[in-house]
Amino acid sequence: MKTIIMLCSYATPEFNIVNLKCEAAKWVLVLPVETYGLMPIATQGYFDEIIPLKELTLASVTHAIRPFLSSSEVILLPNKEDILLLAAQVRQELGLFGDQVDYVERFTDKTLMKKRLQSTSVDCAKYVDYSSNDFASLEDAIGFIEERLPNYPVFYKPCDGFGAMKSGLLLNQSELRQWLIDCDHQRYLIEEFLQGTMYHCDSVIFEGKTLIECVCEYAWPCDQFLSGRPIGSIILAPDNPVYNRIISVNAAVIEAMAPKNCATHMEIFHTPDDRLVFVEIAARAAGGRIVDLYRRQYTVDFAQMHLQCQLGIKPDVEIKCDSDYYAWAFLPVQAGVVDAFNIPKFSSYWNIDWYIKPGDVFDAEYLDSHTGALFVKENIAGLVVIHNPSYLELLADFNVIRHHQFVNYIEKG
Repeated sequence: MKTIIMLCSYATPEFNIVNLKCEAAKWVLVLPVETYGLMPIATQGYFDEIIPLKELTLASVTHAIRPFLSSSEVILLPNKEDILLLAAQVRQELGLFGDQVDYVERFTDKTLMKKRLQSTSVDCAKYVDYSSNDFASLEDAIGFIEERLPNYPVFYKPCDGFGAMKSGLLLNQSELRQWLIDCDHQRYLIEEFLQGTMYHCDSVIFEGKTLIECVCEYAWPCDQFLSGRPIGSIILAPDNPVYNRIISVNAAVIEAMAPKNCATHMEIFHTPDDRLVFVEIAARAAGGRIVDLYRRQYTVDFAQMHLQCQLGIKPDVEIKCDSDYYAWAFLPVQAGVVDAFNIPKFSSYWNIDWYIKPGDVFDAEYLDSHTGALFVKENIAGLVVIHNPSYLELLADFNVIRHHQFVNYIEKG
């Protein structure tokens, strides 16, 4: 009998494992103690055994899994991007079948992605792969970067980061110089700053074939969340002029990157000069509320299809379009004391789940302490979901969400 071990980080499983049980198997959940404390009782019942750990490290996870090796075949499935590499390292350490380190790095290291796409038709932003260890002096680093990226602003992000963490914009040489002085020894991607509209394209790949592709438009690029702008997306209508172009780029990226049985999540910019510029692709289901958006819009579950593919089960993809169109957004927490909520007038049906309340205080120290994972409840003021049978009315309301100040804050007295 197989033992299927789910490795979770900051979020608990969001699906019914009963739907994945196609054969006799023991289901085990390994997760941090803090995450276990947030886990609904009903979800706990899906598992035959739960192992809470003080922290997730190669040593702790390997130690927790090793006892299962003597009696069964073990399959290890991580649930979030931040532990994909850890899961691969555990597989390598224990000789387990599944995605190995070099494969996972292909979909988590942004420099490796760009290098793999160099000989294709896919348009990528110009970039520099930077580490302070590569240069003898600060002036050498500045000269190297400006030779390859002569125009400001430039954008920086960790090569292996996720969720726009530790990313930002540098407007001139002075800001670049200060950032290089303050920069840690992590490897960063510094690239030309892209302007325009950002989209995501989500697919499911099984045995080399693409089973489904869906495209959405972001409210703002993800890095804007810490600047006070909402992160969210709206279904992109297939008759939109850019829809088929994005699908074509996605196909070229998938051919070059060669994802195995999995879901994929690609992000791309449409610039004012009509370029479609690749940003990155992940071999996993999307984050935020994107999976829930597709559940509502098309009655398909990308998270579950990803796990089915990882288990060697071909998902049965049957798209059933809802009569309404959908959009969602996370509203960011901002500095100050929550005074009141300011809800705009929508044409669409709407719902807001608030995670904060009047009187709550969010100072700079609080905001700085919750930048490890951006899209967790500590950073989110509320979740907005809207739907409408009219796509144009939905899009108009989505544009309101992009720019509206939903929460009034006052200074701490």
